[in-house]
Amino acid sequence: MEHKATLSNQTMTSPSDPLIPQSSKPKQGWLKRVAIFVCWVLVQLSWTSWFLTSTWIEQGFWTLPIGLLFIPVQWSSFFGCVGLLMMKRWAVLPFLFVNLWLIKHDIAVSFSKNFDKEDIGVMTWNIEGKTALNDGSSCVTDFINKWQTNGKRQILIIQEVPQNKVRSLEQSLNLSCSFQTYEQGWTLGAMVCSDPKWTIKPWKQRPLDNTGYRYLFVELMDQETQGKINVLNLHLQSLAKVAIEDKVPQSKDVVTQVRRAFTSPRKYLGLLTDQNIEHQKSILKVGTTQTQLKDPSIIAGDFNTPPQVPIHKKMRELNLQDAHLERGLGWGFTISKFGLIFSRIDFLYATEQLNWVGRTQTHSSVTCSDHKPITAWIDADFLQ
Repeated sequence: MEHKATLSNQTMTSPSDPLIPQSSKPKQGWLKRVAIFVCWVLVQLSWTSWFLTSTWIEQGFWTLPIGLLFIPVQWSSFFGCVGLLMMKRWAVLPFLFVNLWLIKHDIAVSFSKNFDKEDIGVMTWNIEGKTALNDGSSCVTDFINKWQTNGKRQILIIQEVPQNKVRSLEQSLNLSCSFQTYEQGWTLGAMVCSDPKWTIKPWKQRPLDNTGYRYLFVELMDQETQGKINVLNLHLQSLAKVAIEDKVPQSKDVVTQVRRAFTSPRKYLGLLTDQNIEHQKSILKVGTTQTQLKDPSIIAGDFNTPPQVPIHKKMRELNLQDAHLERGLGWGFTISKFGLIFSRIDFLYATEQLNWVGRTQTHSSVTCSDHKPITAWIDADFLQ
């Protein structure tokens, strides 16, 4: 009887029966369809983000947000492609190739570190001076002085300098400086400093827009060779500045800002559009100045826009060379927010007469400001 019971049990649970109940199969199929759909959505974000930040559609509110989120979006799309490949959806391969091309869009791959001691060190940095220079810390001057020891010649291009700190900075750094507030009556402005080998001459104040917001334009002349170089220190308008011009109420409370944005989305999305348009107008003004200059130029500063935004295409159309792409390594992020947004919004450009050498570095370990300093080197042979 025991033998018969065993045979009966073997008959009831034959090897051909599925291990998972039949009722769970439809559930598995549904989950797979959802996974495929989600992966395809992620895949489409890749080329869509590129299209929306291209010059074909360049005056929308989406340009800056998508530009800032460009790298995270591309990586999300990459994982979507991998997910589809794991499910043997081979049609995703063309999208994967486009995605990989976009991921490396702003990566620099220069490994050169060599520069001559006679070459010219250049730094651009938004020091966020109202905070960094008023908290009793010497972080800003310590870093700049340490950087100065690497070479004999320096050009320092800094933004957000309080007017009452100009003289003390000049003395602490042992440099000659030219300073200009962003608008008349303001206490915050831009500054260009150079070592004693240069004579520094400020030129006529240059507007970036029709409201009086301006950039600093100086000429440096090498005292030995009489060679000249122009320096244009830019700080394109931030969203906060555009909001002031548009008379949009401000709040330091993030929750309040989000609530206001939801209650009047058109007004707040309009800020993003207006900033985009203002930046394009500003770059056109800079371009007009640059095309009239005979001597080589450095155009640098806080652009408040990532490299995917169309204004940087306009900079390349002026035959300006991006120091990061020429001599950098990696993405060179200069800001980070919330541990999610990493972007490069500070730039060093130079005209074709100038040759970037050595290594362009973004100093991510420096925490004086919410922006990271960028340092690079220019071959001094153009002075001969």
